[in-house]
This record gives sequence, structure tokens and C-alpha cells, in this order.
Amino acid sequence: MAAPRILGVQLDGDEINIDLDDLDDLDDDPEEVYVVLTDSKSAAWMWRTVAIEYWEKGNMARVEDTIRRAISVYERQGRDGHENWQAMQPLLANFLLAKARDAPKLILRTAQEDKLDSKVQEKSVYINEAATSMVRMDSAVPKLSVVQLLSKAVSPLAENAIDAAGRTFDEILQQQQNNPVALMGKGRIYFQEALKYAPDLLPDPRVGIGLCAWSLGDQDRARRAWQRSLEVHPDLPAPQILICLSLLNDAKDKRRDQRERSRAYSQGIKGLAALFRDKGKHCAIVADALSAYFMERKEWDKAVKAAERTIQFADLRSVVSDGYMRLGRIAHLRGDLPQAVEQYGISVDRNEKNQLARTGLGQVHILTNEIPAAIHDYELLLSDNQNLIEALLPLTSLQASAWPGASPVEQDAGKVRARQLYDRAARIIKGKEVETEGMEDPELWVEVAKLWQAEDSNKARDAYARAVELARETADPEKGVDPKLLNALAVIRHIHGGETGRTEARDLYQEALVGATKAEEGPENEMVQTATLYNLVRCWEALGEQTQAQEAYQKLLSRHPEYVDAKARLAHVYQQRGRIDEAHGLLKDALESQTDNLDLRAYYTYFLPSHKQSRQSSKFAELTLSNYDKHDVYALSAVAADLCSAARENRDTGSEAIKVRRKHFQNCAQAYDKVLSLDPNCAYAAMGLAIMIAEDALGGLAGAPVPGVDEARERERNAAEALGVFGRVRESINNGSVLVNMGHCYYTLEQFQKAIESYELASRYYNGKDFAVLLHLCCAWYAKANLEQNREGMETALDYAKKALALAPEDKATVYDIAVIQQKFAELLFSLPPDRQTLENLQEAIDQAQEAQGMFAALVEDKSPVMPFARDLPDQRRRYGETVLRKSGEHVEAQKAYEQEVVAKTEAARAMQEEERKRKRPSPILTRDERLEDEMVAVVGIVVDVILYLPITSPPDHHHQPCPPSSSFVPFLFKVLAIRKALSIQAHPDKALAQRLHRDKPEWYKDRNHKPEMAIALTPFSGFCGFLPRQDIQRNLTLVPEFSALITAPAREAFLSVPAPGQEDPCTIPDIEAIIHAFAMGFSFPEM
Repeated sequence: MAAPRILGVQLDGDEINIDLDDLDDLDDDPEEVYVVLTDSKSAAWMWRTVAIEYWEKGNMARVEDTIRRAISVYERQGRDGHENWQAMQPLLANFLLAKARDAPKLILRTAQEDKLDSKVQEKSVYINEAATSMVRMDSAVPKLSVVQLLSKAVSPLAENAIDAAGRTFDEILQQQQNNPVALMGKGRIYFQEALKYAPDLLPDPRVGIGLCAWSLGDQDRARRAWQRSLEVHPDLPAPQILICLSLLNDAKDKRRDQRERSRAYSQGIKGLAALFRDKGKHCAIVADALSAYFMERKEWDKAVKAAERTIQFADLRSVVSDGYMRLGRIAHLRGDLPQAVEQYGISVDRNEKNQLARTGLGQVHILTNEIPAAIHDYELLLSDNQNLIEALLPLTSLQASAWPGASPVEQDAGKVRARQLYDRAARIIKGKEVETEGMEDPELWVEVAKLWQAEDSNKARDAYARAVELARETADPEKGVDPKLLNALAVIRHIHGGETGRTEARDLYQEALVGATKAEEGPENEMVQTATLYNLVRCWEALGEQTQAQEAYQKLLSRHPEYVDAKARLAHVYQQRGRIDEAHGLLKDALESQTDNLDLRAYYTYFLPSHKQSRQSSKFAELTLSNYDKHDVYALSAVAADLCSAARENRDTGSEAIKVRRKHFQNCAQAYDKVLSLDPNCAYAAMGLAIMIAEDALGGLAGAPVPGVDEARERERNAAEALGVFGRVRESINNGSVLVNMGHCYYTLEQFQKAIESYELASRYYNGKDFAVLLHLCCAWYAKANLEQNREGMETALDYAKKALALAPEDKATVYDIAVIQQKFAELLFSLPPDRQTLENLQEAIDQAQEAQGMFAALVEDKSPVMPFARDLPDQRRRYGETVLRKSGEHVEAQKAYEQEVVAKTEAARAMQEEERKRKRPSPILTRDERLEDEMVAVVGIVVDVILYLPITSPPDHHHQPCPPSSSFVPFLFKVLAIRKALSIQAHPDKALAQRLHRDKPEWYKDRNHKPEMAIALTPFSGFCGFLPRQDIQRNLTLVPEFSALITAPAREAFLSVPAPGQEDPCTIPDIEAIIHAFAMGFSFPEM
């Protein structure tokens, strides 16, 4: 039995014994011991003895409490306690440094998994306090003892203050040249010498020797050093950790047998896990290795915790960098890209040579479309290692692509750089130089194709095609080309090749299927056959071969009844062929087997409203959000669309109804906004919001217009804003619905021509068979014709209305619209002057107005319970039509009189010309010219536009041939005009402006040349040239409001204030300048 260990303390002449073995058995509060030591004025060695006893028993809280109580006692003693106070400082410093070894380097205040106790302090806090303790001791003691010097040296060493620690170690070695701790402190080159003097020294120099050997590439010697360290110190964690890490390194060595590698990995991980549980919880290296292990197993929370532990307990910046790299990789794999960028960035800041962090940063920058940043990341990687394949391949792809914002010079330089990088990558992948027989591996081209697949489908197609070509050269004739390779090329052609590409894809899919049937049977081959057949059927769908697609889907489902995608596609085929119930049954069956399939639920959400089940669709979408994914953008969009539709259909004007309607619109806007926050590229949500903006859904449409706001101006502003959104949406969704919405915005802005163009483009998507789009075209042409008082526009509006009626013959609203247009057509022609119409046109308009009367009468007699308009409207229109038609006879007679007068004037002109020719001397040339002139006059009102291309430089032997349009030419517009028919308003830009207008708006400015004019009279005529006298213009400005409104008020007042010359005096030069200034600077025409 061991002798008791007693600490005897003299107090008031009595000896009090403190049993050191019983210290752990004392109450939680060791106050009795402290009182005895304090009252006895015990020396420092007694306090140290108690503190060290607690230390050996592992009670670190009592250690600190004892040391600090002793220092406090000696400080109160003043000068009498100074020596004992000095004696306690090294113990305090060493205790603080010991705590620093187990303290975190950095406390993550934002840690999610590895949250430390609030009482834990960072390593620097303990180190600084230890340094402060030694500084205070240094200033108080003239000459430090060796023990004190060692404590002083360890403190700056912990702070990596190598020079300061080295000077202290030198000072120690001057006093004790064989001091082992000082020798270790001087560097690893003295490890062996330190071992000579202290074979059992801790920390064990053998660990350092092994690290040096490993760095020199001698891994066997390193392992022997660590094994020897374990033999001397079986419980020492450092060599155990290093041995486990070396096993993990063996597991990565591809030169080893797979079984050997697996065994090494298993031993290494198990060893580290055991160490972590036992004594390695504060070791950052162990935590880092375990974090990597948990990441491979996708145990994210454990991986985060281990990475955070690495950061918080690492001493080296490189290890801290690895910890942040792990956090970045975890965020990257979980799709949290902003967090990944932040963590990768911190990792690179800690260690700019961390290749994994830099690679991850480049990958995330690609995903976030920050291409210049990604290129910079990979270029930095290559600057450290020119053959790093992980950087070569993505950098090749990035440099070869025309990334947004790159100038032409940068693009050209990028392509040159990409070719260089690809050559280097190809050599590395092949494992030999290019000139070795020039052999190409199809797999290399497959890798290149994959490299381009997401960036450039054409390059991917070319690479796959080259791979197939090479494979055909080397393939076994019996087996053929790898079906997976053929399928990959077919997919590219199918998706990106248009009609021709889909035809090629169909043949490739069929070839792949034939090859797959020849391959060895097994699960993998069955998967290849199934996937290829599915792709082939999708291709048949795209080619319009619906019957073949239907039969193939049925065959596919007979083999794989669980194939949900095939069920969904067959349901789509049934839907297109009108077999709605069968389609519905298939979708329900698919949903029963995969209730949580969000893609399937999204398609079913689309399917229901397309068959007048919008409410069921909305409820289904709500179930998706509540039970499966509250962030599903398809379901959110469907709910938003239903809310908007319900609000729009609610036309009740009551206050409660307005509140409900407004609430629906607000919820709709919030839903669309949430979709865009989840997916900023969701074009459908953007389009939904744009529609709400255009309709002023939260204002006038909701029944609550903003007081004091001009509603018309607000609608125009909203339409213009929405138009910008639709323009961007069209980049993603280029279909009829977007064009229709753009047409609505142009219509609101009264830009009817642009509205017509948008509607016409939309109508092409529906093959001219969409009822609503045809009515939109009718409305736009009708508005344009009314604005311009244009007969042809009114006829076009009527044509579109009749086409819409042909699609829905029972639609009474369209019948009513046709009758209104016919009635308005008659009104329009009645308002036009005789020279802008003909008797034939007038009679046609009267006939249509009479037909409209019959339509209105039929609508009046219609007894249907529900009508799409007020019941009294047709009767009101019919009575109004009777009023319009009463004056039709007058208009017909006036038109006849006008046309007879025109004929008489024409005959008189012919007679006068005939008499003129008779007075002239006969001449063969003049006779021919006269005949030409006579023919020209006969074509009154006809304009012939002919472009003549006259050569500037023609070869002598071809001077009689006209140059083709591609040659140098001078264009002339040759017109033969009848003087009595007025010309339309024409633009005459100069040469530079004409070229710019033709380039920017070729649909309006079809000629890139200017329009200088030269007139040659073929017959005598009188024409207007110049301006009215100024007094006449001033009088018209005063008496004609419509004319006065054409120019701005300041310009009008300035022009009227100038005194006019005499009543019949012509305009002088100053008058003309004043007119030009007023009307050129002051016109207030609306913007076209």
C-alpha cells in the first residue's frame, strides 16, 4: 500500500495536514484548503503543490482557481509577498498555455453545428494573458531562473514569435546548454540531439523526425519514427494521428491493390474516429479528416461540425484554410452558392495556395455566371501547376466560349488560349505526346463534348460526331458502336438540331437500339435500351408521328409499368388527341405511385386548367406547397394565376367585393414575387407580374384607384413598364402568349401598328386558328382605322372578325362586333371627301351597313337567358343604323356627280392636248413623245415605282447590260405622277440619316439612299409652291382650333405677335424664317 501523501501546514503553532490524495473527495468548494493556506501565510511551493495535484487529477477549474487565489493573496501582502508572487507567475503562464493548446483558434459566432460553450475563450486570449504574466515577472525580477525563462520562451513560441522565442532559448542554452526544451525550440534540426539528452522527452521529437522524413519523401522512415514514438509513449495522440493519416494517404495510391486500398482507408478512418472520441476532440487535423469522411457519406451536419471544429482549434493557417474549404464545399454541394463563395473566399484568404478552395471558387463562379471571375480562378491555379487537369478542362471551356461582356478582342484571344489549353489537356489525358502515331481516342472527344455540352451545342455535336466516327472505325462489326455514345449524339441533335436534327436523331436512336439488343443482357443494358427507346419516342412526338409514339409508349409501359415519365408522356399524347379521360386516368395512376414527384405534380397542375378545371388545379398546387415543397415555383405560379383569375372575374362593385378582389391581387403579387426570389429566371412569374402591372391590378382593376391620379396616364405608364418586362421575358419564353401580352401593351399605348405586328406574330404560333388572337387583331385594326380614317384598315378589321366567327359561329359577342364594324365602315366612308373613295366602295359600305341592321335585329330577337352584352345595346345600334342609312342616298348622288365631273375634266384635257398637237409641226420623234405623253395622262392617279441600277464602271463589252444589284450602282426612284392626285406625306432624309434609318428600322425605311428630287413636266400644270401669306396663317391659327393645337403655346404666341405685311403681299424671307421657326420648333405631334 502506498504511503499517504501529506502536506503539513503550520497555523498558530499547530500543524494541519492536508491529504493530497483526498483533494478530489473534498466538497465542490475547496475554501477550507484555501483558508488554511492563506491564514498560514504559506509559501508559494505549497500553493503550487495543491494546484499541480488538481492538474494531475484533471480538475483544470480547481487548478486555475488555486493559482489565481495564491496570486491574489501574495498581491495583498505587498512587499512581503513579492517573492512568492514571482514564484507563482511561471505556473500561471504554463497553465494558460496549456489551456491555449485545447482552446479554439477562432470562435465562429455564426456556427450552426459546432456551437461552443459561452465560457470558452479563444487561444489568443490565453496566450496574451500568459505573455502579460511573463512580462510582469520579467520586469520585477533582475535575473530569471531557467524555469522562468522556459515559461517566457514558450509564450512567444505559441504566438509564432520565433525570433523572441529563439533569443530566450539562446539565453537558456547559455545557462544550460543541454536544456532539452530549449534545444527543441531552436528547431527540428536538433531533434536527434534533444533525444540523446532526454529519450522520454515530451513532446516527442520522434514525431518531428517522422514529419521531416515524410516531407523528404521517405514515408517508410516516417512510419518507423512514429511507431517508435508509440512504443515509448503508447498514449501519445500525435503519432497515432499521423499513422492514421498515412493510411488514408495509402488509400489514395492507385498503384496499390484495390483491396489493400480499401483496408487502409477503413483502418485510417476508424483510428481517427476512435482518437476523436477519446483524446482528439481538440485536434484540428483529426477534425479535418473526419469532415472529409462525413462529406463523402453526405452526412452534412456532422461534416459541418467537424469543419467548424477544424477552424476553431487549428494553429496553422493552412489547416484553418482547409476547414473553411470544407465548409465551402458542403455549401456548394447543398446548393447554397452565396455561402459557398464566402467560405471558399475565406479559405483562399487564409492560404492562397489552397488548390481545392480555388477550384471550388471557380466552379461556383461558373454556376453563378461570373465567367471572368471563374477564368481568373483557374488561371491562378495553372500559374502554380501548369498540368493541373482540374483547371485545364474548365478553363478551356470558359476561354472558348463567348462569355457575356467579352469584347471581340477578348473573344479572339480566349479562343487562341483555349486551343493551347486543349492541346495540353489532350496530351495529359492521352498520356502521350500528340505526334505518337496521331491516334485519337473516342473517349477524349466524348470528354470534350461533355465539356461543351452546356455551353455550345454545336461544338458538343461536332465532338460527339467525331467520337462516333472514330468508334465506327474500331468497333466490332458484330456489336457495333457503343449505344450510349450513339444515344448521346442523338440527344444533342434531337434538342438542338431543328427538324433536320430530329430526323438524324431518330436514325441514331434506332441504331443505338439495335446495338443494345446485341449487347450482353443485364440490368445496365436494360437501362440503356429503356432510356434510348424513351428518347426515340420523344423524337417521334417532336416529328409529329403521334400514332407511332402512342404505340411505343404503350409498349414501353408494358415492359416497365412503373415508368412514370412514360406514363406522363402517353397522357400528353392522349390529351393532344382528345382522349382526355384516358390521359387523366394515366396521370392519376402515376401520381399514386409517385405522390412526391414534383415534376409530375407540376404537369398535372398544368393539365387540369387546360380542361376547365382551374379551381382543382389551384387546390392541387396548394397541396403541393403544404405537403411536399413550400418553395415549388410551379405550384406557386399556379396558385398566383388562379388568384389573379378569381380577382379579375369578380366584377362586383360593392365595398366588400373590392376588398376581397384587392386581397386576391395582393396575394397573387406576393406569390409571383416569392417565385422570382426563388428563381429569378422564372419567366412565367415575371410575365404574371407584368400583366398585373399593365392592368394596374392593385389600383383601378382592383376597384380602388388612387385619388388624384390620371388613370389614362397611369395606364400608359404601367403599359410601358410592363412592355419592358415582356421584352425580357420573350428572351426565355418566345411563344404566342408573350406576344399577345406585348400587343396589349402597345394597344394601351395607342401604338396600334406595333400592336398589330405583335398579334400577327402570335397568330402564327397558333396557325391563325386562335379565336382570341383573331379578335385582338380585329380590335387593333379597328382602332387604327378609326384613328387614321382609313377604309382599308376597317376592311381588314372586318376580315379578322369574320375569321374569328368562323371558329366560334355561336359567339354572339363576335356577331355584335361584326355588325358594329360594318356600321362604322359606312360612317367612315360617308365622312370622307369624294376624292378619297369611289362609288363602288360607297355602295359596298351601304350594303354592309344594311347587313349589320339585320344582325342587330336578330340579336334583339334572341331570347337566350345570358347575353355577353347589355340586352338593349343591339336595339340602340339598330336605331342608330337607321339614322346613318337615311343619308346614304345623298352620299351616293354626291359621289356620282363628283365622278362625272372628273370624267368631263379629263375629256376636256384630252381635247385641249389634241388641239395643241395639231398646231405643232409634225415630227416623228415628237409624235412618239406625244403618244407617250398621251398614255401617261391616261393613267391618272397611278404611280409606277421602278428601281433602275445604273452601272458606274462597266466593262466595254458589257456596257449595254444592267449591273446586278450587288454591283456599284446609283439608285433612282422613277415616278410617273398625275398632278391632280395628291401625294402622301413623305420623309426626305439626307444620305447619312437615310442609311441609319434603313439600318435601324428597315420595315419602315426600305431605302438606304436619300431622296433628292427632280421634276420634269410631261403636260402643262399648275401647282402650289411655298407658303401662304403670313396674315392667312395667323388668321387660321386664330380661327381653326385643330390647326392651332398642332404647335406649342409659346411658338404660337411668338408667331402671332409679329405684325403681318399687307393683305396680298407674299411672304418675305423674314416671314418664311418665322414660319419655319414656329412650326419646326413648336410642333407637338404625338410620338409615333
